[in-house]
Amino acid sequence: MPKILIVDDNAEEVRDPLKRQLGRIHGPENILEAANGQSAVVMVARHHPEVIILDVMMPVMDGIAACRAIRADSDNRGIYIIMLTGRDGGMPEGLEVGADVYLRKPCAFEELQAVVRKGLEEVALHQANLEKQRALETQVGNLSESRWAFQDIITSLSSGLILCAPNRVGRIRYMNPAAVRLTGRPAQELRDVPVGHLFCEEDIGRLLEDILINLKPHDVPKTLRMEAGKPVPVLLAGRVICDTGGQEKWIMIEMRDL
Repeated sequence: MPKILIVDDNAEEVRDPLKRQLGRIHGPENILEAANGQSAVVMVARHHPEVIILDVMMPVMDGIAACRAIRADSDNRGIYIIMLTGRDGGMPEGLEVGADVYLRKPCAFEELQAVVRKGLEEVALHQANLEKQRALETQVGNLSESRWAFQDIITSLSSGLILCAPNRVGRIRYMNPAAVRLTGRPAQELRDVPVGHLFCEEDIGRLLEDILINLKPHDVPKTLRMEAGKPVPVLLAGRVICDTGGQEKWIMIEMRDL
């Protein structure tokens, strides 16, 4: 359950009544208290509360210094800090050091509870977003590692490999070094070019269709169209492959010279 920390030097008039009232709503075991900012900083490190109700004027360490110290720790960025003060005038310093809300004392408990509820909702949303971000970072990291490993493998192959868009046009997305050598043209020049432009035959679309319906054609004779010199006879094989997340698909064509 979320924890709420009440920080005020006035136990009789502030801490004790708030502890009772908030305890009835959120459970007494989830309400923490501290008498000054220094104790609050220690309590935050020990218990990691989701919401802090923080008075400004206190001995030992005031609320402004406490708020600054709490926000200095990056682990505390998701804590919702409600700052209370009886002072008047000017831009509240608390907002400048990281408080989320600034309320003037005395304030009705209903008003404070509404702000506490809003704070708990924002903390829950922040935590959910963090979990999504961590999961995404893990997925991206795993995908990146897999792609690097895959690229290392296909880079070292002696046969040419071409990755194409999964359709009848088959625009080229990647060529390994062996494919670049066979075609005799720079890979960057051929990116997004329909794979049929590499061959003398006009039925490459039919070959791509066979690959797309999972026929996995093998040792299909074709002829590479060369910019300089004679055309080069090759054997083609192909299949559909997916990325590690199973989302993005490519046509993979293997090409070997005769």
